[in-house]
Amino acid sequence: MPTQKNHYNPPTCTDERLKYIEVECGRCYECKRTKARQWKIRNAEQLKETPTAVFFTGTFTDERIEKIAKKYNINKNNVNEIATKEVRLFLERLRKINGKSIKHWIVTEKGHTNTRRIHIHGLFYAENKMTKWQLNKLLRDNWIAGYSYYGSYVNEKTINYVSKYLTKDDLDNKDFTGKILVSPGLGKNYVNRMKQKHLWKNEKTNVEYQFRNGQVTMLPKYYKQKLFTEDERERLWIYKMEEGYKYVMGEKIRVTNEKEEKDYNNICDFYRERNKRVHFDDLQE
Repeated sequence: MPTQKNHYNPPTCTDERLKYIEVECGRCYECKRTKARQWKIRNAEQLKETPTAVFFTGTFTDERIEKIAKKYNINKNNVNEIATKEVRLFLERLRKINGKSIKHWIVTEKGHTNTRRIHIHGLFYAENKMTKWQLNKLLRDNWIAGYSYYGSYVNEKTINYVSKYLTKDDLDNKDFTGKILVSPGLGKNYVNRMKQKHLWKNEKTNVEYQFRNGQVTMLPKYYKQKLFTEDERERLWIYKMEEGYKYVMGEKIRVTNEKEEKDYNNICDFYRERNKRVHFDDLQE
């Protein structure tokens, strides 16, 4: 397609299959689970690079929500925008004191009490020889929206825990979706450290990520974009199509003929209906 990137002069499509690619909706439970897994990987890689980190929770008072809404002309019911503005102000205060931004990954959540007030959970990484005590004090002293809490340490279990906020079934706030606020380049050192592992070898190119426990999953999209050219990513898609397998909710399905395609569509329909009941998916748009 013509885009600004290709100066509105798109290259010739060499394979018709590239014109009909299934894309993620970004809103259903399976997409949320994929996002959670990718953020889990990138945070795990950032932790390897920056092993001193803090798990931080920041709350909002009603007075602070009213003040932010009025001062910046934001509807106070648009709680994700309120939280986004507050976090930006918070990070700016940290930047002025620290001299540079603090590497972070933050997700918003609504409470489960009568007020159901917005709050944030985040992972903050201590760079430039900053100690955990210094980072805790910096965060605590500069979160002025409400109360703040922090964990004593961050490890892979902490990362697993915070990633689950993206797939959590919230019975009290069915219409709410948490928003991610993250530093650019989170976990990017993986690209340089593991470049040899993912050298381009056509259909034999390694596009898998391995956790410390040996579990294997697909590379996050962020790493694929850094490791491979656009043409190479197209070729990887073709190789995947030629394997004849697709995945739905972790279930591996062979799709090589019309009957198997029909079975695949039936399985997709089954999980769509199931996720509407169990995970409150609403994909009418």
